[in-house]
Amino acid sequence: MKNTITVGTASAPAGGRARGIISVNTLANGDTVALPVHVVNGASDGPRLWINGALHGNEFNGVIAALQFVQTIDPATLSGAVIVTPISNTLAFFARSRFSPQDDGNLGESYPGSPDGSITKQIAFHHFREIRANADYLIDLHASGVNNNSKSYSVLKYVGRPETEKRAVDLLMANGIHLNCGVDTLGENDEPVPLAGSLDLECMKLDIPAFMLELGHARRVEHAVVRSAADGFVNSLRHLGMIAGEPLKHADQVLTKARFIVRCSKAGLVVQACSPHDQVKAGEIICRVFDPFGDLVEEVRAEKDMFIISLKDDCVANPGDRVAFGAA
Repeated sequence: MKNTITVGTASAPAGGRARGIISVNTLANGDTVALPVHVVNGASDGPRLWINGALHGNEFNGVIAALQFVQTIDPATLSGAVIVTPISNTLAFFARSRFSPQDDGNLGESYPGSPDGSITKQIAFHHFREIRANADYLIDLHASGVNNNSKSYSVLKYVGRPETEKRAVDLLMANGIHLNCGVDTLGENDEPVPLAGSLDLECMKLDIPAFMLELGHARRVEHAVVRSAADGFVNSLRHLGMIAGEPLKHADQVLTKARFIVRCSKAGLVVQACSPHDQVKAGEIICRVFDPFGDLVEEVRAEKDMFIISLKDDCVANPGDRVAFGAA
């Protein structure tokens, strides 16, 4: 007989659903720090897929997509379980901030956390304890940063576990994202933020296939992005055999091996010459930099064949500023 699944205070019997919280601690003003959690426990056995949102509190598209998706699941026809933590950093979320205001902590760099650390480290600890106990797969939802022009893309971190990486890639492709970026965590890379302490990385190290979906832009709710993400979650269930139906196959998907930053060397006004997800050949112009009088001072060109992940969304640049983010 299939067992009840309990995550935090949410206990869902076989063929049922529940909602509750993962408790963390209490703030100085008496407010409780907790993560909302949904558990949908299928009527029959199967994988457990965990979908997580808002490690960074200003990334809204994944929150709405996860909540809309979880409402549509019928536990009577589900094999396995779906667990959703739509807002994993409520402190940052309700402040509309990337970081926790109480300690300026980045939850995305805090895993596996500590029960005795800062409040952000404590959130990570209690969150990750439940994930370790309950998740067979994890999808971590993010958004491209402020001042970036981007389309949705994905990130898969390679950790030297080929079988886990293969399972992660297969699930990743089921989400239908066009541009999928591999990242080597064991060698040199040109990542814009530290990789250590990220949720998906810690999951991969425990052989829980995991990846990030960068859904649209931070500080916005983009309804087309939300719909596309929710459709990808449904196709993920098909891929894992958790619901009936053949998974949709997506054409023209790309899986690259590395991400890297493209910088300008001159200061001035940036005018982009390409768009997100464009394929740019070595030597082609990515952007031009003009001085305040309108004279051209630099043409920033691709050093190798690459895909454009995102572009600088404002025109003011100083020497060494990031003007694009690429993948190859």
